[in-house]
Amino acid sequence: MSYATLDYYKNTYAGKTAADATLTAYLNRASRDLDIAAMNRIVVADMEAEELTALYDANCAQAEFYVENGTGAAASGGSASLGSFSYSGDSTQFAGGVSKRAFQFLMLAGLTNRAIATSPTRRMQELDGG
Repeated sequence: MSYATLDYYKNTYAGKTAADATLTAYLNRASRDLDIAAMNRIVVADMEAEELTALYDANCAQAEFYVENGTGAAASGGSASLGSFSYSGDSTQFAGGVSKRAFQFLMLAGLTNRAIATSPTRRMQELDGG
């Protein structure tokens, strides 16, 4: 299920247009990609309004990426070197297929931290300085 609604995509995010059925499928697929990129740490019930807006925008940005490039789009760019020759290209995606724009919105939502929480109690002790 998508984090953002079709109505949000069309009227608030104002993304590139496609048929409603296509957009709905892309929004659903994009939400699964965001779950992977955020290491399955998205808990909507724990998010503040600003974080939710960033999450919805990330969902829409990834769906819009599919509208523009299709779902089988491979990451472009990258870098390579051989001896004194090197090449570095611009990429529109991060590893795992999440677009740069969607990843930026995930950062705004605080969902790109790769730290591992060992337990809620320990995390509270760290925050309290204990």
